[in-house]
Amino acid sequence: MFVRNPVFDIMKGIGIVAMILGHSPLPHVFISFIFTWHMPLFFLISGFFFHPLNIKESIKKNFRALLVPYFLTIFIIIFLYFIFGSSHYSSFKDVLGAAIIGAGSRNLPMLQNYFVGAIWFLQALFWCKVFYVVIDTYSTGFLKIISILIVSSISMYLGAFFFVPTNLLQGASALIFFEIGYQFRTSSFLELRLNHLLLVLISLLLIAFSIHSGSMSMVRCFYGFYPINILCAISVFFLLYKLSHLLNSNEIISKCLSFLGKISLLILCIHNIDLFFGVFPLLNNNFFHLTGVEGKFLLVIWRLFLPVFLSYYLVKLRIITELFKIKV
Repeated sequence: MFVRNPVFDIMKGIGIVAMILGHSPLPHVFISFIFTWHMPLFFLISGFFFHPLNIKESIKKNFRALLVPYFLTIFIIIFLYFIFGSSHYSSFKDVLGAAIIGAGSRNLPMLQNYFVGAIWFLQALFWCKVFYVVIDTYSTGFLKIISILIVSSISMYLGAFFFVPTNLLQGASALIFFEIGYQFRTSSFLELRLNHLLLVLISLLLIAFSIHSGSMSMVRCFYGFYPINILCAISVFFLLYKLSHLLNSNEIISKCLSFLGKISLLILCIHNIDLFFGVFPLLNNNFFHLTGVEGKFLLVIWRLFLPVFLSYYLVKLRIITELFKIKV
């Protein structure tokens, strides 16, 4: 019988909070810090929990788990577009184009106008899992690792110049993180005993190198210095794993963060909708008129509060837990 590990739920909880902060008006250096590890974290965790499936089962399972929430979020965005309109889209054609193409950044080469927001990750993770199952099915051992390195590297290179709709290259380039996560589970790496201060210093040093070489952006397939980016993601993953073990000993913190981790998919989708139809900017423009640090601070609070608040109540509905495959 599967027993849920609260440590990984805590890690996902930290990761989803970091993702929201990365989309907030914070100092550039802080956002760059987040981008060195927050997206790799989710691919690493997904790889850690990988279990072999045949290709057909994998496509079916991951379509249900990832693309159904993706299209549900798109449907809500389209619905709200008809009611309120949107500064992001000039026509209904653009909304449909965004749903199909799925550009997660306006800085992507080609097709960047079809912006869909943070849920690009769901498409990318879908492709990552499907590609991984294909490679795992037809190769083993050293050949499997070489195949993943080749596919990841080629996809990363091509993704810097071209954008393939549905984030196919983004998913394929993330295979290296998925494989590392899987290797963590099948080895005793995470149980290594390291001095915590030394681990923090190593992580900070790698983060500094990663930011200096150009902050990593998985949505753009941009890696300033590939080996350092990978080592940075690994070190932060290991650090968060140890930190989450410590936090798990505190009942209140553990309960809060692990709950956020369990509902992280729902939080992601609500956050994505808020990015398109945020109420706070409208309220601020019409009533509060806050500018500068005060306005930015309240916007950060809003972006954290709204998806967590709504998710807390929506997860009580059975239809939501079924659609988002949530177990709380």
